[in-house]
Amino acid sequence: MGIAFQIKDDLFDIIGNVEGLGKPTGFDLKKNMLTLPLIHYFASVNEGDRRHLRRKLNNHARRGDKASISRAIRESGSLDYALKVIRRFSDEAREAWSIFPDSPVKVALGAFIDFNLQRDF
Repeated sequence: MGIAFQIKDDLFDIIGNVEGLGKPTGFDLKKNMLTLPLIHYFASVNEGDRRHLRRKLNNHARRGDKASISRAIRESGSLDYALKVIRRFSDEAREAWSIFPDSPVKVALGAFIDFNLQRDF
């Protein structure tokens, strides 16, 4: 559950906007933090595209760079990949606690997963 939540948060940092989230975005990019979407991007594009994005990140990506980075993440399939991984971890979490009897806690955990899956950019 926690991993799925973190990956979604990483996507918000790259794809989201301050109006929708109510908080600044692009923090991970500015700090050159490697997140799952960026790792997937680097693995799925050619060396020239990797160098281009690394250059932007090494120069502490500016606000204007965020739009082009977001577009590159989407176009490379890295957004879709990260969403699939979120779904997989969410399903694994549900399966892990399926052995326990129904309870208010189990319902709350399921609601949390549903909330995370439905959070939108």
